[in-house]
Amino acid sequence: MNKLNNKELLDLLKTDVKSFNDYRIQFFDQIINFSNANLAGANLAGAYLKRADLERADLKGTNLERANLEKANLVKANLVGADLSRACLCKANLKGANLLEANLYDANLEGANLHDAQITLTKENLEAILKARRIWKWKKKYILKI
Repeated sequence: MNKLNNKELLDLLKTDVKSFNDYRIQFFDQIINFSNANLAGANLAGAYLKRADLERADLKGTNLERANLEKANLVKANLVGADLSRACLCKANLKGANLLEANLYDANLEGANLHDAQITLTKENLEAILKARRIWKWKKKYILKI
């Protein structure tokens, strides 16, 4: 497969998540810039979006279940009503993101920046946030202390 530009990658992601993931494995070091992209309502379950730039992206109502968004830039992204259940958001930057009505059930938010993010505090979302905070505090106290 030839190297694709960001527009071609965005089209691939919207139509075929498996092929997109295969591409990401092949070109693992390529910087993905989907800032300001419109992915509203897309089915991106299981998408490999590690380190992707999704700043100000419209992800309203998007299915991101089990997606890998580790270290992704989601600053001011619109995630209203998005399904982020079981997604990896480790060290993701969600500063100012809109997560109202989003589902964070069993999402991994370890080290994520949630500063100024708007989040609907359901039981599941609160559990994900508190779990990430407990893990981060434990690591800082026991693992990072050298």
